[in-house]
Amino acid sequence: MWSSDVLDQCAVIRLGGRFPKEVGIQGRNIVLENQFFFTSLDNGVLYTYKNMQTSLSEIDKLNLEKSPEFKRSRMSILGNSVLKIRADDDLLAPLNRINDIIGCRVNPNILSHSQDAYVQIEFSENVREQVSKLLLEVMPAMPSVTELIYMGKQPDNMPYLMRLFTELGGNVNDLFLVRTEWHMNQENRERDNSGVFMNKGKFIPKYFTNASSDTLIFSLESPNIRGNPQVSEISSDSGIAELGTETTFFSDFYSEVVSTYYGTLFYEAEVRDNILTSYYVIDRKLSSVFLSGLQKHWNLPKRKDHYNVLTSAMSLGALFRKP
Repeated sequence: MWSSDVLDQCAVIRLGGRFPKEVGIQGRNIVLENQFFFTSLDNGVLYTYKNMQTSLSEIDKLNLEKSPEFKRSRMSILGNSVLKIRADDDLLAPLNRINDIIGCRVNPNILSHSQDAYVQIEFSENVREQVSKLLLEVMPAMPSVTELIYMGKQPDNMPYLMRLFTELGGNVNDLFLVRTEWHMNQENRERDNSGVFMNKGKFIPKYFTNASSDTLIFSLESPNIRGNPQVSEISSDSGIAELGTETTFFSDFYSEVVSTYYGTLFYEAEVRDNILTSYYVIDRKLSSVFLSGLQKHWNLPKRKDHYNVLTSAMSLGALFRKP
């Protein structure tokens, strides 16, 4: 259920002074310490978002927007509860170069701690040399104090970034696991999403984006790729391939779910036989917002013949409790 099931190697870098520890509003503080910010591509530009889980008044928003720290951090308010931060141009370019490596991506969740940002780069063993060389090249040019804090194999039971979250004081009980299934018929598999789900295996999206095309990083069970996706393979030995597809599958998900939720979102999926199983790890306090968006996503007219079902929902901490 983790991205580490697809890309089992990672590097984690610390970017100093990227996020505020808290946001002060009319005598109260909204703590942003030890939380995940979410990144996505909006019309080709990388933004970082944080749903503050509280509704801001017009006066609150006006006072925030006047503050020097707010302006310095290139923040804006989306709706009445979401911080939106545009990536600096000198940070966007290195992150895009990392994502350009086939079989590699920057995890969309960024961990905040003591105003620092912890960014996880996930990759296949086959591209370790490329990732190593690029990191050594781009890290000195990043627009803040940058430190490589880990590079190696991901833990077996959770991504390294999630383990770091708990080590720095985060509570897994603040996160919520949602599992869904899409039961596809043969026509769905052949017609939808360039036929990409005719292939068996586990996958993660390269980006979350509002674009009409998506790139999925697949750990394939078979080297014979079916359907009509654009294929970029690392090597036949690794079983890892990037499959590009013209689709509204994720752009609709972005519009109906992500753009109303904007919270933590760890996502991994598996295609087996005629079932696409999706795993979402989200913020527990925002679970109703996420599920409401998911319902809208499923109810779009273009999915009237799709059979989608919620199969489980629970606190993430329940997975790690001893029996």
